[in-house]
Amino acid sequence: MKNICLLDIVIILWALCSSKVRGQCDEPAENSKLNLSVTYNLPSFEADSAIQNLVTFEGTVYVGAVNRIYALSENLTKLSEYWTGPVSEAGVERQCGPSSQEVAAGKPNAVLDNNNMALLVERYYDDELFSCSSADAGVCRRHLLVERGNVYKEVNCMYSPKTDDGGQQGCPDCVTSPLGSRVLNMVSGGVVRFFVGNSEITGTGSPSRMTSDPHAQQPQHHTISVRQMKETQDGFRFFSDQSYMDLAPGLRGDHHLRYVYSFQSGSHAYFLTVQREGRSSQVYHTRIVRMCGTDPELRRYVEMPFECILTERRRRRRLASVEVFNVLQAAHVAEAGSELRQEMGLKEREDVLFAAFARSKPDSLEPTASSAVCVISLADVNNFFKDFIQKCHTKQPYHFTGSEEKRCYNGSSSDDSFGCGKHGEGYRLEVTTPMTRLDYFSGQFSKVLLTSIAVATAQEQTVASLGTTDGRLIQVVVSRSKRSTPHVDFRLDPSRSVSPEVALLFPQGHTGSPQRTVCCVCILIGCPVCPQITKVPLIGPGCEQQWTCSSCLLAPRFMGCGWCDGRCTRLAQCHPTSLWTQDSCPPIITMISPANGPLGGDTKVTVCGRNFGFNKTERFDHTLISLDLAGAPCKLLKRESNSYRLVCAPVSPVNSSQASNVVKVHSGKEMAQQQGFTFVNPVIREIFPVFGPKLGGTMLTIRGPNVFASSKNACVCIVSGTMLMCRTPPQSAPSRQVVYMRVDSVVREAPVLFTYNEDPLISSIQPTRSFISGGSTVVAQGFYLHSTLQPQMVLIPTAQEGKVFTVDRLAILCTTPSLKDLGLQTPVVTKVAFVLDDFSTPQFDLLYVEDPRFEDFQRPTVTSKGNKSILEIKNVVVHLTHCSPLLCLTVCLSWRQASSSVSLGRVMLAHEQDYRGLLAGCVCVSLLLLMLLTLFLWKRRNKHIDDLAEGKVWYDGRAHIQHLDMLANARSVSPTNEMVSHESLDYRTTLLEDQGVERPESCRGAPPIYGSHGELLSPRLGLGGMGLGAEGELVSPLLSAPVHIDPSQLHPDLLKEVQHVVIAREHLLLHFNQVIGRGHFGCVFHGTLLEADGQKQHCAIKSLNRITDLEEVSQFLKEGIIMKDFSHPNVLSLLGICLPPEGSPLVVLPYMKHGDLRNFIRDETHNPTVKDLMGFGVQVARGMEYLASKKFVHRDLAARNCMLDESYTVKVADFGLARDVYEKEYYSIHSKSGVKLPVKWMALESLQTHKFTPKSDVWSFGVLLWELMTRGAPPYSDVNSFDITVFLLQGRRLLQPEFCPDALYNVMVECWHPRPERRPTFSELVSRIKSIFSSFSGEHYILLNTTYVNIDKMTPYPSLISYSSSSSSSSTRQDNLET
Repeated sequence: MKNICLLDIVIILWALCSSKVRGQCDEPAENSKLNLSVTYNLPSFEADSAIQNLVTFEGTVYVGAVNRIYALSENLTKLSEYWTGPVSEAGVERQCGPSSQEVAAGKPNAVLDNNNMALLVERYYDDELFSCSSADAGVCRRHLLVERGNVYKEVNCMYSPKTDDGGQQGCPDCVTSPLGSRVLNMVSGGVVRFFVGNSEITGTGSPSRMTSDPHAQQPQHHTISVRQMKETQDGFRFFSDQSYMDLAPGLRGDHHLRYVYSFQSGSHAYFLTVQREGRSSQVYHTRIVRMCGTDPELRRYVEMPFECILTERRRRRRLASVEVFNVLQAAHVAEAGSELRQEMGLKEREDVLFAAFARSKPDSLEPTASSAVCVISLADVNNFFKDFIQKCHTKQPYHFTGSEEKRCYNGSSSDDSFGCGKHGEGYRLEVTTPMTRLDYFSGQFSKVLLTSIAVATAQEQTVASLGTTDGRLIQVVVSRSKRSTPHVDFRLDPSRSVSPEVALLFPQGHTGSPQRTVCCVCILIGCPVCPQITKVPLIGPGCEQQWTCSSCLLAPRFMGCGWCDGRCTRLAQCHPTSLWTQDSCPPIITMISPANGPLGGDTKVTVCGRNFGFNKTERFDHTLISLDLAGAPCKLLKRESNSYRLVCAPVSPVNSSQASNVVKVHSGKEMAQQQGFTFVNPVIREIFPVFGPKLGGTMLTIRGPNVFASSKNACVCIVSGTMLMCRTPPQSAPSRQVVYMRVDSVVREAPVLFTYNEDPLISSIQPTRSFISGGSTVVAQGFYLHSTLQPQMVLIPTAQEGKVFTVDRLAILCTTPSLKDLGLQTPVVTKVAFVLDDFSTPQFDLLYVEDPRFEDFQRPTVTSKGNKSILEIKNVVVHLTHCSPLLCLTVCLSWRQASSSVSLGRVMLAHEQDYRGLLAGCVCVSLLLLMLLTLFLWKRRNKHIDDLAEGKVWYDGRAHIQHLDMLANARSVSPTNEMVSHESLDYRTTLLEDQGVERPESCRGAPPIYGSHGELLSPRLGLGGMGLGAEGELVSPLLSAPVHIDPSQLHPDLLKEVQHVVIAREHLLLHFNQVIGRGHFGCVFHGTLLEADGQKQHCAIKSLNRITDLEEVSQFLKEGIIMKDFSHPNVLSLLGICLPPEGSPLVVLPYMKHGDLRNFIRDETHNPTVKDLMGFGVQVARGMEYLASKKFVHRDLAARNCMLDESYTVKVADFGLARDVYEKEYYSIHSKSGVKLPVKWMALESLQTHKFTPKSDVWSFGVLLWELMTRGAPPYSDVNSFDITVFLLQGRRLLQPEFCPDALYNVMVECWHPRPERRPTFSELVSRIKSIFSSFSGEHYILLNTTYVNIDKMTPYPSLISYSSSSSSSSTRQDNLET
């Protein structure tokens, strides 16, 4: 009866052979949400000169430009304009400000452009527009807005030549400075006050800053001031000399102070400035200045540093990990929408400051392309002021007083002078502690330079309009909880930046209520050189940038976007409107894999695309999905599916007559379909070859229609649609087996049986020497050589690491390649092995020696002898080196034409006759015996030389014609030419390098004859170690092979079990110059594993130099058998082991890209959160759960022994053959065996008994959790390794890490229970840690370089020893533990 056995041939799809793995779909990129190439045609206005300021009032836009004041309508059409310049004595008559001689600095005929320095609206007396210009010395004009949009009808100059103080207080009417100003108007107690901040720009030295009176001590434009409008409305006045402050005299012209933004909130006036940090500092920062709007003097003045930072750590920030954005670019104060108020805990109608910062270059004001946006309520700002003043974190403002003396204000907590009440003393202070806020957008703009910001509410949300230096406008909802991203991002002008001067445009006729609706944002581009402003709707210019349906429907509600026939539009732009929807997205199919499946199979089909299961929660809703696969329902696999990938399996058999090739996807009420899947019937027509060795490894070719239809992973690649290849598995004994092909649970049987023959065995090779130019015919002697179809001879020069020469022939009769081009010094010892259908034989020594050298011989002469012609060549001398008595060479010459391999006849070597022995015998008969002995020795010597020459004879296995290959391709018959050529077509050098290029050389000899079932009919046996010569004589081997350790000395059962573990040495490429690491057991190198199908796999190869004898090799193999069977995503698999005949055993492991877990979490460039680290712990627990289920005890579980692959999956490693030792974290218990044990990870019972169980692994896992929560801190850092047992017996354990959740620390303590049976199992640990992981919220980060010191009070378990016994144990620990 036939022994029928299943030969599993597991098939894969063609997609597995390509670069992209089947079943993987491209995840939609985050940055593809918006189409940045979209442009919009928006209303704009272009002035005749550069625009510098703008303000809106009741639907009218007022624009301040060089020499012009414009009034524009809501659509930015010009209503009126007023000329303010250019100014000259011969040109426009001056009607406002001091005399032109003062302004022109002694140049009466100078022509001056009049820059607009300030533009603001005041409504207390009348509706008035104030414009202050540079050529007027900063004096303002008052435009009565009697008619909306008319700026020229009634204009008054706010200048009084005579002041009340006689000019001692400077020029009260000179409001703005030509270097830049910020003006804020406030009404208090029936008085209109102007708060003015005039910038001080380093290095300008403008003479206009001083009064024309040489005796005056006051600047014409004060740095910071408050002035009130006269009741006559024709100018301003200072209440006293305390109404202003100026830079200290020593700092004028040398201290940069720029006023960036001003605003009013409540009863306070605020300014934001950029200036140096201190007297000697070159670093710039931002300050917020506060004054009381009710004070006519600067009586309560305080300023405070303001920093915007970006950090990835929430709980505690360190300087090294914090990015500081120090230079303010723009700011805006507005009320927040209801959603942002709720998120920030604000009251209704509470003012909020939105500030755009940039990081400047070192010691410079120049900003870099890195920005951040900080958000803070004004109530919090005032609380900061009050808190720092009460704590006396204050000093005198150095830039105004010239002193940095500490100065405190001792007001009580109930004193209203902290606000703007009427009581309390005055103060002028500078807070020394900065007010720090986090970037509200968490680094979204860290690669962009923001230049402007405007904020308004749309429905319930707060919308920020941000301008950039490259002319782009970005609109984004301000929210941290929803992780908002920009919903608008388009280019206004590619050549100009967006100015910080922006204004909100309200509908005309609005009441002015704080809850009024913003219509648009007026954006000023490119100030001060650009003459254009643009109006951008707050709801966005359009929806066209949203180029996917999901991003369109997830856009903010106020945008009014919907999906219409493949594009995102508003309802009015969709025709017909019935196509417009805001509820669902039609699914899109981009790829279906595989394209075929067997009838009746359970093929898993992957459908790639987008918009699957879409809903507005941005989560995949599998309940909306149903699939139809080629006419049959397909069950959705929920765990493997998401919004861009669906995985399903057929749920019922398919009738082939009704099947189609269409895949349909229903997502809610939407449906998509595409052709791409067909049910087929796979059939095996033939297999080749039909025999192979029982060891397996024969490359089996299967042909038939549809044999590629499958969805399971496999070890083969498709050659064509009707052919695939795989390697046969091993069998225990010769037999005939049925070949089955399993295709997705459908089984097909091959029409013929496969025959397993005995494994081939090569016992020796002849000869054992070759010339360096190659060409020697090597005959492999052995048994059952008929079992293989395509043997290979592999030659490894020992002097060339990693260089492999391969010769491939159809018989075990191979030709040695040439090594002459390698430049090796002869003699060269090489190793020869044979690969017989994936079975590698032991290696044999092959010695390469120097080529023979022929000296020039005399010109040949031809003589006739009967009907024969004799060619006579005299004085033929051959020099042979590295010869031994065992080397047998036969000199045989072939006569050929030049450049031809056709033999013209045989040439016999004739020796000259020598009569010296005969004459000596005649003369000295008495020495006959001696001469006979001499003659005998002489004959023996000549025989040895002949043997050397005869060894040069080679046999062509095709025709058995004697020839001399070294002379076969000589280029000329001239006796002076080199007679040895390595260019013979019969001897090709092949080199297998890292690129995997193989040029195998064919073997010569007739192939063996096989029967119909693969059995050997004429086995090639009985050579007995001898080869046949040309005349039938036997050719002796050159040298006998040295004795090696025979693997057959191992136990036969072990040899059978280990076949699937061992990797042939020639299938490994070791990159000796690329060392991954070194450990106690040996070194780890980068390597390449050559797969049977020609593929290469990057691997790590560990040499174990501690294994030296046969017993250790046996144990080594047994452990490899166990590890090879491990298969779990969180356990490091073993690819195989290699036992070279010389050198250390090798362990082949997958290469782990991110190294070990301990070094990964300790790397400062990585910032794992507590939840990330807990996730690593869950993965380790799963891996250990699997090992425990296999009854495998790790004995060395620690973070350093867990690896991370390219997808950051944790794999438990360093167990069994992969184990290594870190000297600093281990000590030796037994000095004789040198065993190293991880004492600080070991359980208490293991320290006492040296025994390990799964429960002791649980203890080690608890220490590993502690390592994770401390980011790799060493446990028990202050406890000596010899004291650890006593430490644990006292009931003491590791402390709870700072950021470790209590529930997780309780799990650790349970893992360290002194009684093993009380510790949890790994299955329980997986469940409990997953529960803690799921319930944990927040993004908390763990600091590095924290030291954890154990304290005596931390004893979660009762002490198991008394103090006296503890002391005695500690004193005698050296006796109990051998190091």
